[in-house]
Formats: sequence, C-alpha cells, structure tokens
Amino acid sequence: MSEAFLIRALADCAALVGVGVYGSIPGTRPERFVTVERTGGQVTGLVDYPSFAVQCWGESRAEAAALASRATQALQSLVSYPQVASISVDALYNFPDPDSRQARYQLTVSAAIML
Repeated sequence: MSEAFLIRALADCAALVGVGVYGSIPGTRPERFVTVERTGGQVTGLVDYPSFAVQCWGESRAEAAALASRATQALQSLVSYPQVASISVDALYNFPDPDSRQARYQLTVSAAIML
C-alpha cells in the first residue's frame, strides 16, 4: 500500500530524523510529529497515483512551518527510491487543528508509485 510505504519512507528520511511519522494522531501526542493520510488517487495496472495529506504538527506555528519545510525536502528526496516514478508537493499551507488548537501545516502531495 502506498500510504504505508510513504509513512515508512518519511520515517527513514534524514530531514525528519527524531520526528515520528504516523498514519493517525498517536494516543500520546508528541510535541512535534507528522501524519500521512491518503486522500484519493487511482490505481492503474502496475502504477498507483495516490494523493496524500501530509500534516506537520508542532508546538508553535513557526515550528510547524519549519517541520513542513523539512517534510517537503524529505518528500522530494523520495524520487531516489526505485518504486517512486514521481512525487510533488502541490500545496503547503497553515492548517491549525481546531480541536486541540495545536499548530499544524498541511502539504498536499501527488505521486506515481510502482506497485
């Protein structure tokens, strides 16, 4: 599954070392972390074309923005993986969580991943 691949790949990226990457908000919320959620896309033949919401959580807006910048670098580095044909960050914006009021930035990401 492309979502699990992206979570593992981001967790291994040097730009995000020390920051947990999850499929959903952990039960014990860290000060800073990243979540990855597949939001759409299609699978055709041997290629998956997923869309993702990658959310970067921090203690402040500046910290969340800095984490989003590092996540962008990490995502762009994934083209070195043989199964990643392409990956792009289509949007990056401030997206504070209304429930916890924790600072958060969101990246919308498109990819082509070989199955």
